[in-house]
Amino acid sequence: MKNFDNNFRTKLYEEITKLEQQAQVEAVVVIKESSDTYLPWILSGAAATSFLVLTILMYIPTEIDPYIIYYATILSYIAAFFAFKFIKPLLRLIVPTNTMLKNTEICARASFQKGKIYNTSEHTGLFIYCSVFEKQSFLIADIGISNQIPENEIEKIKQRLNNVFNTNNPENNIIECIAYISPILANYMPHRDDDINELPDNLDITL
Repeated sequence: MKNFDNNFRTKLYEEITKLEQQAQVEAVVVIKESSDTYLPWILSGAAATSFLVLTILMYIPTEIDPYIIYYATILSYIAAFFAFKFIKPLLRLIVPTNTMLKNTEICARASFQKGKIYNTSEHTGLFIYCSVFEKQSFLIADIGISNQIPENEIEKIKQRLNNVFNTNNPENNIIECIAYISPILANYMPHRDDDINELPDNLDITL
């Protein structure tokens, strides 16, 4: 999360403000380091690693002291556990993509509910959830938006969001994506002078 620093957040909130000045929506962007702890996968990966080490030590054509085999198996489990826990690219190798997609959607929908993004007078909440570990984004548009914007336009926005983690500079991609969304929303839901800011731009949602 080091790239998503205060400088990034300042630029993000500025872009959200521009969006809300152009379109009659209440936009909230939440960026989380991960949508799950993936502890079962960490434990399974560590167990598989220690079993592999045990198998190798048992079948190599060299006599090895049983105590060495015993302690090597235990130490390999501990080392693998911490490796999968703290080396995120390594953990990402063993977690299925479908699992990461599912967890991202679950956390996005839960955050939408807990953050009460739906609680605007005209149901014009636009929620963008980005999960760094999973390299996934998820968009939830409240009914006031989905009823006024064609489905194909919503799909264009979702496709653009899906690509924010496809480069080494996702923070800039997120800001550019907000800028991309603004004219689309403004075309169907132009800003009105009586609009009030009902949701804080820097909403922090903890599940």
